[in-house]
Amino acid sequence: MTEMQSVVKQNLHAETEGDVNKLINLKLNASYAYLSLGMYFDRDDVALPKFSTFFLERSMKERDQAEKLLEYQNMRGGRILLQTIALCDFLEQHFLPDSHDTIKKLGDYIGSLTRITASETHGAMGEYLFDKHTL
Repeated sequence: MTEMQSVVKQNLHAETEGDVNKLINLKLNASYAYLSLGMYFDRDDVALPKFSTFFLERSMKERDQAEKLLEYQNMRGGRILLQTIALCDFLEQHFLPDSHDTIKKLGDYIGSLTRITASETHGAMGEYLFDKHTL
């Protein structure tokens, strides 16, 4: 089966079209890597929310840039060729019920509380401060 040429394609060299596709895939892979890091730092046994937010924001930025390039490729009449990447982001956004968020939050609290109460001399103070400022 042969692919039809776009009726709006003009002055878009095949090499340029390929380079845009490569850049799109680089941006999507970077977004996926940042997403993975963001989720790692969001785990209950790591619980570093600022690190998580940093990487999740980078993931969204890379994805937004990829979407702009996708729109550009379509506008110019180019054909989009995407590499296969996992659907974690989509599944996470649309299929995790609210109860998982509560379980995750409790797990984060346990991880944080375990770290700040580990000191025998300051454990009680850590527990008090955790209760005062977190819950």
